[in-house]
Amino acid sequence: MVFTGQGSQKKGMGMDLYNKSIPARQIWDAADNHFQHEYGFRITDIIRDNPQSLTVYFGGTDGRRICANYMALTANRIGPDGRATKIKLFPDIDEYTMR
Repeated sequence: MVFTGQGSQKKGMGMDLYNKSIPARQIWDAADNHFQHEYGFRITDIIRDNPQSLTVYFGGTDGRRICANYMALTANRIGPDGRATKIKLFPDIDEYTMR
């Protein structure tokens, strides 16, 4: 499932705890390392900077691996008959996409 939030979040939210707590920082850093490796961006960059857009480049060996991870992301769409159909979250991304 992908959750987009409920509008209560704000820029920098949670970073005070990041700065004050070693265990919290370790958790954030582990999440950052995972997302950087798997999806080409760091969560804390989004939280700190609140960018209006984010570009992930798919060039090179790492880029091809990251692109494949985006191509593999799916969700279930429930039809009127109650059946779930798997759909791609990023249908416009394929092996020829560079960003």
